[in-house]
Amino acid sequence: MKKFFSLLAVFALVSMAGTAFAAPTAEGDPKTALATFTGGSISFSADLYTWNSTYTGGTATNITWNTTGIELGSSTEQFKCADVYALIQSTITAASGKVWVYQDNQNNSDTRFKVADDKPRHDGTETLFSGLVRGNSGGGDGDGNFAPLAAFYKPLSEAKTGIKTLPTQFPPSGEGSYGVYWFKDVHDSNYTPKESYTLVATSAGNFVGFGAPDFVKEPVVMFFGAKFKNVLGGDTYGTNSITFVSEIE
Repeated sequence: MKKFFSLLAVFALVSMAGTAFAAPTAEGDPKTALATFTGGSISFSADLYTWNSTYTGGTATNITWNTTGIELGSSTEQFKCADVYALIQSTITAASGKVWVYQDNQNNSDTRFKVADDKPRHDGTETLFSGLVRGNSGGGDGDGNFAPLAAFYKPLSEAKTGIKTLPTQFPPSGEGSYGVYWFKDVHDSNYTPKESYTLVATSAGNFVGFGAPDFVKEPVVMFFGAKFKNVLGGDTYGTNSITFVSEIE
């Protein structure tokens, strides 16, 4: 990719009593100055860790929930934060380098959580395949067949000092809502890759939500949370299609 720098010359005219200045006469064509850089790369990781209040938990294989406190059979949506977080780290030296995240629940490798292509959930005018899927439900609008899945982003330095207990809601109490991302599936009617909240990292840094700043040059904690409804003893909800994609355009 090309990066252009404009050369700007600023002239200061100092007026002195009794002195007249005339505008300079241009000779020949204006000259252009360019500096073009090639190359650039993406280094990215999203490693899972078991959460504790000091952010020193061991590595984890899967994103898991302690479901204690979720009332079985309740028709009220109940939020629960996962006990595992992702630590997002990146170094992107290509101006057009991007990392984004999506789901593809129609192609879950665990067949329990596969969603039939004609069985989305509906939210107003939108059709959605995203979230955790009730095992062996095949998807659909049945109450509790999906648990909407969200992330909350926080710079690691701020998480260590400000989030000492797992959030009971997204955004956590006192936090701005701009840092919440509701996962999108590639088959959702509102899915647009590489735009809006699907972005995780760019050359500006790691995403923390739309605000000031949008991106930071430090590791970012990605908390996971889901809303459960009409769950029953013996139910398992899951997805194994959370995918991070990098690209230099």
